[in-house]
Amino acid sequence: MDKITFFSRLETQIITGKKTATIRDHSESNFSVGQVLNAYTYEGNQKICQIEILSVEPVEFNELNRTHAKAEIYHLFSF
Repeated sequence: MDKITFFSRLETQIITGKKTATIRDHSESNFSVGQVLNAYTYEGNQKICQIEILSVEPVEFNELNRTHAKAEIYHLFSF
């Protein structure tokens, strides 16, 4: 099964369903809808859970906006 990593500080948000979006660069953009992945912590390579890709939205760097930022950092700030 394929793997995706997240910073360990995001583990609780992932498990509780508060983090449901992620922005990845081109080198990590090979995921497709319906794919099931094992999610691990980046720092310690500890398994968090399994996730399913529900949608993929290609976005160029210069197209990133506040909406993308809110989805990515929701767990750090309240907007």
